[in-house]
Amino acid sequence: MDVDWIAGRVPAPSIDEMVRGAGEKVEKEYGPNAYFLYPRRGGIGAIANALAGKVGKVSLNSEAVEIDPRGPKGMRVTYKGKDGVNRTVESDAVLSSMPLPEVVKIIKDAPQEVVEASERLVHNSLICVNIGVNRPRVSDKHWLYFPEKRYIFNRVSFPMNFSEGTTPRGRSSILVEVTYRGNRPDLDETKFKVREGLIEAGIMRKNDEVDVFEALDFKYAYVINDLDHRRNTAIIHDCLSRNRVHPIGRFGEWGYLNMDRSILSGKEAAEKIGVGAG
Repeated sequence: MDVDWIAGRVPAPSIDEMVRGAGEKVEKEYGPNAYFLYPRRGGIGAIANALAGKVGKVSLNSEAVEIDPRGPKGMRVTYKGKDGVNRTVESDAVLSSMPLPEVVKIIKDAPQEVVEASERLVHNSLICVNIGVNRPRVSDKHWLYFPEKRYIFNRVSFPMNFSEGTTPRGRSSILVEVTYRGNRPDLDETKFKVREGLIEAGIMRKNDEVDVFEALDFKYAYVINDLDHRRNTAIIHDCLSRNRVHPIGRFGEWGYLNMDRSILSGKEAAEKIGVGAG
C-alpha cells in the first residue's frame, strides 16, 4: 500500500510523547475523530436530508446510465428514474460522486487506457449488520476495532451512544462492519458468525432478545491506496476533466475521505464551476 492515505489518520506523537507514553498513561486525544458533532435526531442521514432540502429538485432512487460529453447541446446525462423510464438532462458540467469504475463504464466512447486504469483500481466491499437488542447499554463505547482473526468483523459501533434519538428507550443498537473483497459471503452465514463473535467478545449475551437483525451489502466501501493508486486515478481524472465531469466524494476522488471531507469535496467542486458560490 501507498502511505498517502494515513495523513491525518495515524497519530504522529513527538519522541518525548512516545517516551512518556511508554512509561505511563498519557491523557491526550489523537486522530480526526477525537471530537465530533452528531445530529440529535434523524441519525447521520439528517445531514444529507437537510442539504437535499436546499438543492431543489432531487431525483431519488435513480440510476445514471450514460454520460455523453458531446451531446447536441453540450453535456448530456441519461438516467433511469425509479419508475424505470429513461430521461435525459443537458448541462455544461457534471458533478459525479459515482465510484470511478462505474462512471467510466457509462461515459460514451471512454478511451481504452482509461477503462483499463479503472479496472486496476482496488477497493473493499462491506456488509453492514444492523442489530437492535432489547437491553439497554450493551456498551458505553462509540465504536471498537477488532483486529483479531477469530472475529469476522473489523469494527463495531453503537449508534445509541451517538444520540439517544437513534434508538428506542431501553434498547441498544449495534452496527457491525464486515469487509470483504471479491465474491460476497453468504449473508445468513455472516449474520450467524457476527452474533457468535459478539457473544464471544462480551457485547451480546446468548439470551439477548433481538428486535432487529438485518444485513446490507455495499459493493464499494473502502478505497485501497495501492502502489498504482495515484497513477490510475490521475489517468481517469484527466479524462473526466477533459469531458467536464468533476469527480467528488470518497469514490469520485477515489480517496479515503470521511463524510465531512466528502461533503466539502462536493461544495468545492460546485463553487469551482460557479454553482452555489458564496
